[in-house]
Amino acid sequence: MQKDESFIDPNVARKNQYSLLFENENTKPHEPPLFSWIEFNLVGLCNRRCVFCPWSNPDWRANHVPKVSTSNDILHMPVELYESVMTDLNKAQFKGGVIFSAFSEPLLYKHLEEVIKISKEQCPQSRIELNTNGDFLTIDKLKSLFDAGLSRMDVSIYDGPDKVERFQNLRMEANLDKEQFHIRERWYTPEKYFGIGALTNRAGAVVLSEINVNEIKIPLKKKCYYPFYQLIVDYDGGVLLCNHDWDKKLIMGNVKNESILNIGTLQNIKK
Repeated sequence: MQKDESFIDPNVARKNQYSLLFENENTKPHEPPLFSWIEFNLVGLCNRRCVFCPWSNPDWRANHVPKVSTSNDILHMPVELYESVMTDLNKAQFKGGVIFSAFSEPLLYKHLEEVIKISKEQCPQSRIELNTNGDFLTIDKLKSLFDAGLSRMDVSIYDGPDKVERFQNLRMEANLDKEQFHIRERWYTPEKYFGIGALTNRAGAVVLSEINVNEIKIPLKKKCYYPFYQLIVDYDGGVLLCNHDWDKKLIMGNVKNESILNIGTLQNIKK
């Protein structure tokens, strides 16, 4: 596959509006500003096995998904742990973006409405977003999430344009506009953008040589700005430097042991 470099996901331009670093009124002179986006991998579960995603690889699942009891409690971020992160962000007057996405399907998380409410209580100026494949979305679930304080939902449709109507109807029934409820076209073939737009290999976790997505053997000489304004918290409390690090190789710390404010500064990233 020849990647079309002219393709730009429309979500990129939207996110650029919120990705600038900011300094709150408590920031000391010459102190690095706080990150402006924090992403949560709330649960270690996904119901899909998309070919462009590490979840489709049984070896990856064996190495990254613990074998647990049928309750799967260990795969869900404890609400108390989530609340401790948001309480720390409250101390910094955080007003950036909070996003539920990462390496899983967030609608499989058992406490989703609860953590959204906590986010709004602790950081009322924050923007709360959620990315989902939409498989478990109902009108009652949609309304409950926005009633809890959700700002925006992005639904990625992988199965073809014929699935769009269902989500358009949900949006109308919930009385949401296109900014609040955005439908993402993700059904493209390998010949046209494929799956997630301009396909990457998830920081080395996906190799599809037949469409020229190859193993990374040496570091790429390209700039990446994500670590300077966004970080990701895993369901076990681990804080990752890169939100595409599906193999979880670069862990900066754990919010079970240390405040997110200490882990997530540019000073720590530089170290």
